[in-house]
Amino acid sequence: MRNRKNKKTVGIRRKVSLGFIIIAIILIFSSVISIFEYRRMSDYVSSLIADNINSINLARELSQLQSEFNSELLLQMTAMDSLSYPKIADDQFLENINQIRSSFNSQQEKEMADSVMYSYAAYMQVAREIEDIWPQGVEARKDWYVNRLQPMHILQSKYINQITELSQKALELNSQSLQDGFYRSIMPNVASAVAGLVLVFLFNIYLNFYLISPIVRMKKALSDYKDYKKEYKVSVVNDDEIAGLNELIHEVLESKK
Repeated sequence: MRNRKNKKTVGIRRKVSLGFIIIAIILIFSSVISIFEYRRMSDYVSSLIADNINSINLARELSQLQSEFNSELLLQMTAMDSLSYPKIADDQFLENINQIRSSFNSQQEKEMADSVMYSYAAYMQVAREIEDIWPQGVEARKDWYVNRLQPMHILQSKYINQITELSQKALELNSQSLQDGFYRSIMPNVASAVAGLVLVFLFNIYLNFYLISPIVRMKKALSDYKDYKKEYKVSVVNDDEIAGLNELIHEVLESKK
């Protein structure tokens, strides 16, 4: 008689449960990784995008401040009986350019912000001559504007436009990075889905080999024993309830001889 009473076995229920637990752990783990990765990328890139949008808005304000001053200057320049001239919003301009520079990360962006700052300093140096030029009349004003101030205005406008374009390109790149980060974050889910399918396939093979196939062979052997008196010769390599049942069948049939 085969003795299995003192032998520790791993039950079928435990084997099946263990298989599904492993699949569930893999799926949950990959989902957690996906969520963490996406949130990390999203927070980082969203911060960069916010900086880019802020830089674009500030650059537009710089351009607007300069355009307003230039338009008002041209308007008052031809007024022969007027000695008044527009005031430049120094504080607002400097505050905006400093905010733009602080939001930039790359060396190219910071160098461009410095170029705006230097061109503004040159523009202001020429603009301060307005107090001496204005009393000299319309022709002196025009000559001063065309030959002195307008070149500085054009140069500064060029740098402001370049810094706007740079911020827009950075915004496009960061938006693309956010999209790429989303795809990277879902890759663990895709991988886990594939792994889950593979595990289900392997688990199906496992169930067929260790559970279904032994039961089918035992059923056929019992039918042959019953109908044709063939000897029951089924062997099971498992170390579980199926093997115990097969051994019990052996013992019962042996006792009937």
